[in-house]
Amino acid sequence: MIPSERFTGTVEHLGAVDDRSLLRWIAAIPFEDWPQQAPIDGAIRPAMVNDRAWHGFGAQSEMLAQDLLTWTTGVELGRLLSVVMPGHDIPEHVDKQAPNHWARIHLPLMSNASSVFCVGGVAHRLHEGQAYLGHLGAPHGVRNTGVTPRIHFMLDIGGQG
Repeated sequence: MIPSERFTGTVEHLGAVDDRSLLRWIAAIPFEDWPQQAPIDGAIRPAMVNDRAWHGFGAQSEMLAQDLLTWTTGVELGRLLSVVMPGHDIPEHVDKQAPNHWARIHLPLMSNASSVFCVGGVAHRLHEGQAYLGHLGAPHGVRNTGVTPRIHFMLDIGGQG
């Protein structure tokens, strides 16, 4: 159980999750349908999605979000999808979160052996179908030097207010 206080580690493995339903849903959506970042190299560059109406994201992810919340005494503050295409990255940064934000649960839906989540200067390989707790207050970023996209479902958790 995730304690009801801010997570100050880097990355902690939580356990296996049945993500097959969400994975089937997301795999059927072409990357061209995702909101796009500015194409600096002429290639599509899908952005993060937090709009629950997008392709039915809210309804499609509801059961998974509820399952992930069973690991915590907190409440859901938000959910999102993140895709990092092959050869791309998300530069190191620190997220600004609400004072009641405790942590973010990461669930890799699609990944590859050359995709890493770096937190506090340490590279972590997050495995598909496994949930992880991540600390957003520490410097973190993503590198995908593999040949396939990296897609994570993320759930922000926190206190009541």
